[in-house]
Amino acid sequence: MDRVGRKVRPTVEAYERVASKNAKKLAQTLIARHTLRIDALQRIEDYLRIPILSALAPITILDLALTHLGASTRRSPAAYIGGWVDHLAWGVDSAITVVRVGAQGD
Repeated sequence: MDRVGRKVRPTVEAYERVASKNAKKLAQTLIARHTLRIDALQRIEDYLRIPILSALAPITILDLALTHLGASTRRSPAAYIGGWVDHLAWGVDSAITVVRVGAQGD
């Protein structure tokens, strides 16, 4: 499943193309992408991993709260527009991106 899912480029357009053709392949693609991200966490140095994961632990609660307060779920991850709640949501998105990109070494 990972091999099949990893053939799809990690872009919104590629995921939309897969979704329009085959829901099962979309699920495989998203699972493969998740697996890559989790594997990347293993490459973070041990002295950084615990503080990083501790800082990111409340992300799901923050995301839910910000969505409840009106943050747009369709916002761009790097949108500098919108109200205060969208700016806070952008900060949460940015924290996740920093860890993900740093873990991948990109």
